[in-house]
Formats: sequence, C-alpha cells, structure tokens
Amino acid sequence: MTYDSKVVSLGSCFSTEMGNRLLDRKYDVLLNPLGIAFNPLSIAMQIEKSLDLDYFNEDDFFCRDGIWRSFLLHSDFSGELQKTILNANNALRDANEYLKTADFILLTFGSAFVYRHKEQNFVVANCHKEDAGVFKRELLTVDEITSVYKKLIDRIADTNPDASIVMTVSPIRHLRDGLDENSLSKATLRLAINELVKQYKERVEYFPSYEIMMDDLRDYRFYAEDMLHPSSVAVDYIFEKFSETTMSADQIALMRRVEKIMDGVNHRMSDPQSANSKQFAAKLIMNMNELTGKYHVDFKREKLDLINRCGLEMV
Repeated sequence: MTYDSKVVSLGSCFSTEMGNRLLDRKYDVLLNPLGIAFNPLSIAMQIEKSLDLDYFNEDDFFCRDGIWRSFLLHSDFSGELQKTILNANNALRDANEYLKTADFILLTFGSAFVYRHKEQNFVVANCHKEDAGVFKRELLTVDEITSVYKKLIDRIADTNPDASIVMTVSPIRHLRDGLDENSLSKATLRLAINELVKQYKERVEYFPSYEIMMDDLRDYRFYAEDMLHPSSVAVDYIFEKFSETTMSADQIALMRRVEKIMDGVNHRMSDPQSANSKQFAAKLIMNMNELTGKYHVDFKREKLDLINRCGLEMV
C-alpha cells in the first residue's frame, strides 16, 4: 500500500476505526459508503449492488414516526424519502467507482449471526430497532459464507483484476450474543475466511485483527469502558501491525512524516495571527509542498485552512 493506492474499507465499526486512521494519514480511502454492516451477507450485498449500480428506490424503504429507513442500509441513511434515496444512490455511485479502480478492498466481518426478515425473507443490514418478532435470528454456516464470497471474489476479479482483498475479523466482542455464541460466531467467520484465502491465494489475504486483540493485547486495560470495544491505544497498536503487513519500510517512514505534519495542522494556536504562528504555519506548508511534489499526498484542504487561519499569502 502506498500513497498512490486507492482503498475501499467496508464492514463493521472496526473497519471505520482502521479506515479513519488511513484517512487521518492522507490515504485515498472510501470508507463504508453505504454505512456500517456487521455480517458477511450484508457486506456482500453492498458490494453487489454497487458493482451492478442497482439503485435504491422507494420500495427499499419503510416509514416509522415520519422517518424513512431501509433494512438494507445503516441508520445514517434515514430521513425524508426522496433526499434519503438520493443520498444512498450517490453513495452507491461512489462505491461503484472505487470498487472498479481500488488497489485494496478491506473487508471486516463483525458477526456470523444475521437477522432475516420473516415476511420478506432477506437478511437485513440493520434492524432499526423494529420489533424482534419481525426477524428470525440465524447463525450463518461456513459454507453459506464461502459460497457467497466465491462468486463475489470472482466478480471483483473480472471487474478489477488488480484489486487485492484483505479480510479480517473484528476484535469487538458481541456479548449480546453471549460469550459462547460470540466465540462460535468469530470462529465461523475465521473458518470461512481461511477457506477463501486457501482458494484465492493470489488475491485474498487475512489480517489477524481478532488474534492480535485476543492474544497480543490480552488485558482489559486495552478495552474501552464498555469492556467490548478496543481502546484507542489497542486500535493504534493493531493499525501499526497492519501497516507493517501492508506497507514497505520506506512507505511507513513517509507516513510518519505525514503524521508529523498532521500533528502540526491539528495543533491549537492561541493566536493564529501572531508572527510565531505565521512562521509555524509557513513551515508546515513548506513541508506539505515538499511531499506533494514527490508523492501523491493531498494537503489542499489543510493548506487552505492554515492560510485562512493565519492570514498568509496563497502559497
């Protein structure tokens, strides 16, 4: 992975954590364009609809308390019907463009448990707090997951033969399922991914987020207050391992330079118009220009912000 790479990150909320760390370091990332999805079938559905440009329409939405929602989408896509459909279809187009040109597609599976709409007989991406009686809870089998993804990976290979797929299991524990069922769920996901990696050795790789959390960081001080989610320290640690796996030493060194610049950009200036602040900002912009000239690192927004904040001449 380099600063010339295009990346798509899809899946559970842990994919957002990892994707945001790439975005913070100025990588070109499309992050969960259709919203967070936890189970493999809903993630696959997002990819299939995006590749097909299978646009959303009014039939995909239902209204509750004056707000329109879709069982196929995260609650981010909720609100007035026509505006919500427009937003969802714009996101679908973005996903289509990135999936066709991405160098890396990162998929994070959260749970092998799914909720199937009883009346309409499909797996939902989000229950939207509807009555539990509307759904049937099921545990996917390894074969169910692999059969869907074999077709999907073949489809991705036809559409974008240069894309590498990195799969991982979210280290976030779904304790609402119970400790035993959470373990069963994670094991199911891991076995399914293992089968896919074996069959698609040249295209699919596994990154052990779950194992790093369970074995390398096996201490509750690496969990957030809810004791379910990894703390920011733990996610940073997993991201470092991810970087070492997917990036060269030179690329990591470049990323460290980007991190230093971004730390400067995020530094709170007590008086942005002072001579010291102007000098500080000018040096940051000089460093940005140096990297932009040599590498594909986009600092346009940050440069404009510094120029406006500090009253600098356009550089």
